[in-house]
Amino acid sequence: MEFVASSVLHINGLNGLGGLAILVGVIWTAVIAFQKENILWGIFCLLCAPLVALIYGILNFDRAMVPVILIIVGLILGGANYGSMLF
Repeated sequence: MEFVASSVLHINGLNGLGGLAILVGVIWTAVIAFQKENILWGIFCLLCAPLVALIYGILNFDRAMVPVILIIVGLILGGANYGSMLF
């Protein structure tokens, strides 16, 4: 019973860490978009996160490399738990 409880806490911890990484990456990308581009990019980065933030980050990878990597790592951390729950 302890193994099940500890694995559930581990899964929730990784999901939380992944969500935090996505949140920081999206906000960071939106700040870059507000500073460097049109105001609409920043608004759409916040409203349609993380999809638009990733699109903007890939289009402007030289400026937004670190936030894009944060978003991708967050998606991997959050999604890896769902794959491990199947096995």
